[in-house]
Parts: sequence; structure tokens; C-alpha cells
Amino acid sequence: MIKAAAATLLIMCLGCQKFEDFRSSDSLSKNEGYFIKTVITDNELQNILVKPPQPVGEIGSLFTDNRYLYIGEYLKGIHVYDNRIPAAPKPLLFLQVPAMREFFIKDKTLVCDNGGDLISFNVQGIDEVLDNNVSISQISQDPNAFKLFRRVSNVFNYPNYPRVRNIYFECPDSVGYVIEWEIRSSTTNLNCYR
Repeated sequence: MIKAAAATLLIMCLGCQKFEDFRSSDSLSKNEGYFIKTVITDNELQNILVKPPQPVGEIGSLFTDNRYLYIGEYLKGIHVYDNRIPAAPKPLLFLQVPAMREFFIKDKTLVCDNGGDLISFNVQGIDEVLDNNVSISQISQDPNAFKLFRRVSNVFNYPNYPRVRNIYFECPDSVGYVIEWEIRSSTTNLNCYR
């Protein structure tokens, strides 16, 4: 009897409650928002490439060993510097690892995320560039210089949303991996909020 009365009271309270879309009263929802600018697909995640040194953008993780300085760039890859003279590191090469957020290197093995996957690959080719003056184009043709050891799929939840909070953004439904957002004015309500 008491359970039935409590259930009836709960249904009555819920039935009387007014739900409204908070966007209709939020003036920011129609002014500007984050829109998808650059997307990559699962196939494009495989494009792990060795490139000449690139300008450093958004700095992420940093690692050093007795010879190299590794600078991670969020969602782009890893800048590698000759660090034998720590006061004056020299750009050596860039490892393009799409949708990479974090990495570490141990015993010439690089382990990082790649979209939602966990990958590890050999980076022995860096020594060839530094010690034997092998060109980037030559080393990129050698399948063993930066050989992928292992890929474990769907280990991580990839953050398919802008890094900032309290913003409206274009929902990335079935678009792959968003690696770049842009702020634009919006004339309609965007459906996602963070």
C-alpha cells in the first residue's frame, strides 16, 4: 500500500514537471560555436610517416635521452631533435602520428595512442638519420626503420569534442576522428554542448 502510494506520488510529480531546452534561453547558443574543420578516417590513422623537421605547434609530452629530445604535438606527432648539446638542440625529423595525444619511448620503441588505438613501433631509424646522415626520403623508404610492432584497436575513448568547456559544438556523428575545430558564428542551435 505504501509502495503504491509512493509510486503514484512520483508519477504525479514527474508528470507535472516542466522540461525545456536550455538552449532556447541561452543567448550563446546562437552566436558562435565550434565546427568540425579537419577529420581523419580509420584508414588515415595508418599514415605514420617520417618527415623533415616541421614547425612546432601545440606542445604536449616531452622526453629526453642521452641523444634525443622528443616533443609531442597534440594530434599531430613527434618532433625529434639532436640533443647531444642540450643547450642547442637541432631539429632532426618529424614522426607524423595522426590523432596522437600521449607517447613515451623506451629502448628504441615508441608507444603511443593513435585515435582510439594503442600502437608501438621501432624508431631505430632515428639513429640512421643522426649517425649515418641518411636522408629523410631514404629512411622513409626503409620498412624496418620505423616498423610497426603492434596495434591494439579500440583501447581508448577518443575525445571527439573540443578541448574547451562550456561551449556549443557541431556533433561529430559518424565522421571519424576530429583533429581540428574552428570557431564560427552560428545562426542555428548547435546540438552538442560541453
